Amino acid sequence: MYLIPLSHFFTGEVLDDLNNLFKGNGKAIGAQRLVYKYGQVYHNNTWVNYYETYQREDYWAHDQVSYNSNGSVKSAEYKRYWPESYWPFQWIRTGDFSNDSGIAEVALYRYSVDPNPTSPTRDFYRYEGGLENWVTPGSLPY
Repeated sequence: MYLIPLSHFFTGEVLDDLNNLFKGNGKAIGAQRLVYKYGQVYHNNTWVNYYETYQREDYWAHDQVSYNSNGSVKSAEYKRYWPESYWPFQWIRTGDFSNDSGIAEVALYRYSVDPNPTSPTRDFYRYEGGLENWVTPGSLPY
């Protein structure tokens, strides 16, 4: 089994401080969000959801701090890799999530079969994706 030294998870000034024998700590934070897409049809003067797809996205953040001998903060770094700036490091989407014409096609078919549904048909097929480099800048093309 290969063990990674804890110091490899720190960066910048905090890493320099730890290498110079200052005390420190760090924590990693994971966050998820769900992004939904709906296939809608205009029926009886309102938009009705006939088909629902989604994507679950997992993001990463980390906090790292080094301390002076009196316990005061010497250096701190707070990194957030949220969807406004970065791709998720992992995502699971339903089969039609990235297929806008497929979403529309299913919604229109469902409308033709049952124009007054109690709930939308849900896309349950899952596709899993992920990145080797979880700090990839940019946003997912929806």
